[in-house]
Amino acid sequence: MARARKIRFHSFFISVTKKEYEKIKEGYAATTCRSMSEYVRRLMFDRPITVCYRNRAFDEFIEEAIRLRKTLLLFCNQGGLKDLERNELIQKIEEIRSVIIKISETCSPK
Repeated sequence: MARARKIRFHSFFISVTKKEYEKIKEGYAATTCRSMSEYVRRLMFDRPITVCYRNRAFDEFIEEAIRLRKTLLLFCNQGGLKDLERNELIQKIEEIRSVIIKISETCSPK
């Protein structure tokens, strides 16, 4: 069932400094609010705000693992490997890819 949408008739304008705006913008970026207006409304009326936290170490690990996989693929495609070695390397690269995906799905916020 769809919720009835509230129609707002009044506007409220405020002036903020660049520093204050950046602080509001940073706070908004970390939330699940769909618009900055929604975020500010929730702040003004002390409503709960859902904040998403990212695990920087995990993000860096995933990026590094992806770079490693791409580097191994380049190495594999450059030649100089016997067919058996190349096939084993390709298989290991695919295993790395599936593990990265599995870890990412397990650790990502729902």
